[in-house]
Amino acid sequence: MSESEQKLQESQRLQNIAEASRDRATREMNEAISMKNMLQAKINDGIEREKNRLEKEKEKTIKSNNINHYSKVGSLTVALSLYCFIMTILWLIEHSEPLKTIPKWFSSRGENIKAIWNGIIAIHTWAYNLLEPYMNDFIAKAIPFILLLALIGAFGYFVLWRGFWVLLDKWSELWSHYDYKSQKLLKASITVAIITVSIPLAILLVEVIPLSLNVLSWWLILSVGLNVIYHAITYRL
Repeated sequence: MSESEQKLQESQRLQNIAEASRDRATREMNEAISMKNMLQAKINDGIEREKNRLEKEKEKTIKSNNINHYSKVGSLTVALSLYCFIMTILWLIEHSEPLKTIPKWFSSRGENIKAIWNGIIAIHTWAYNLLEPYMNDFIAKAIPFILLLALIGAFGYFVLWRGFWVLLDKWSELWSHYDYKSQKLLKASITVAIITVSIPLAILLVEVIPLSLNVLSWWLILSVGLNVIYHAITYRL
């Protein structure tokens, strides 16, 4: 074998050794990177589990503290509501004169219903007189009747019926927001207290403010209005 061939073989051998060393180094580097990633994943997983555990413990502690807090405050508020109710009854014994006007409120609502009915009849009569010269008497009466019936039905469905269910859903959603039974007890007790306290306030307003509003109207305005304000303010508390 010539010297040049020997040098070529030696060069090829050294090149093969270098490539093998490079491949081994690359493989070892990849294994090291893989091991590093695996260890990092285990570390991250452990950190995440510990974080979740601490958050659950914190949430459990907060929930326990809230339950104790709302239980104490709720019980106190129930007692306060009962006290307000008793004091309101005693106060009403001495200020019962405005309560005698409550039956007038119902009679006034009856007059309102009668006025609405008379208005419907007047509209029907007006429409009938407008159509009667141009068509059969029965048709002239039937068309306004059907139109009025459709309008009343649409009003009853979209305003009264749908409105009732929308308010009911809002009311249910309001109470479902509260997390604890004692929290609901607190809110319910304050609601009752507001309704109770609105009674003497309504009587005082009747005596102080010179408006022709019945004491029952004042009570409805105060109890509903104050409860809406209270629940709106404390909705996220």
